[in-house]
Amino acid sequence: KDYLASGSRDKLIKIWEIKSGICVLTLSGHDNWVTDIAFHPNGRFLLSVSDDKTLRAWDLNSGRCYRKLPNLHTHMVTSLAIKQKTCISASVDQTLKVGTVAEIFLILIYLHTVYLNLPTSRGFGVLG
Repeated sequence: KDYLASGSRDKLIKIWEIKSGICVLTLSGHDNWVTDIAFHPNGRFLLSVSDDKTLRAWDLNSGRCYRKLPNLHTHMVTSLAIKQKTCISASVDQTLKVGTVAEIFLILIYLHTVYLNLPTSRGFGVLG
């Protein structure tokens, strides 16, 4: 089956079965708007970032938050991209965090912090 994930201002993430349009799972735990989501390459996890400055890894089999990385950035986290074992998050604090995801423990290990010289009024995103 094919699935689609959505996150929104209501702090919830919903997993939808595409063919039927039925919501099959609701994930709750963020303390502010969910700003971006990405499926982990192994398909078992969903990663999300939020205005609450956290990145969360959700176990899609149990529907529970598997890992929470608090204060990932000093301001709202706006974007998330994951490709193979590389994960990038972006924030209003004008930083990108680049790291790797260890599949066994799903631990995010940040290798670099990139400081961006962008006007604070200009939004930006991370392309996968």
